[in-house]
Amino acid sequence: MRERFLSFANKVHQITGWACVLLLFVLISTEILVVALRSISIGFLSLQDLGHYAFALLVLFAIPYAVRLDRHVRVDILRRRQGLAIQRKVDISAYLFLLFPVFALVLFLVLPDLIYSWVNSERSPQIGGLPFYYLVKTGVPLSCILICVQGAAWLLERRGNDKDISTDKADAD
Repeated sequence: MRERFLSFANKVHQITGWACVLLLFVLISTEILVVALRSISIGFLSLQDLGHYAFALLVLFAIPYAVRLDRHVRVDILRRRQGLAIQRKVDISAYLFLLFPVFALVLFLVLPDLIYSWVNSERSPQIGGLPFYYLVKTGVPLSCILICVQGAAWLLERRGNDKDISTDKADAD
């Protein structure tokens, strides 16, 4: 079961990475096109919206990607002085007591707005902007789910490395 979940999480991680690359390409392309068209006094609000949508989704999907790679932002004031065993214990505690509860709460709180958005086929807040704004809003709960999946995979991978933690503790003492 553990190996199956880790395999699933790895596939999801790869797909998320490719989605980030695609969204970055869309973002860069649309921004270059918007700037080029503005230089000849042509503006497309839909094109600007596409760039905004791509940026929003890129940020939302880059977070779970970073979590899986353990490259997320953390405050390293105390971390530098800690041994590897303590660092891992702090990381595990942070995942269990901060990451999962916070993103579960965000998921719970965003669902009513998302349902409203889907029911009303919400469009861009900009007049003349792109439709399908509700798809962008769907990125928030999807990101929460992906973060929890990747966090769980990270924890399961660390669980398999319990020997390393006890070895690190001996090294730290």
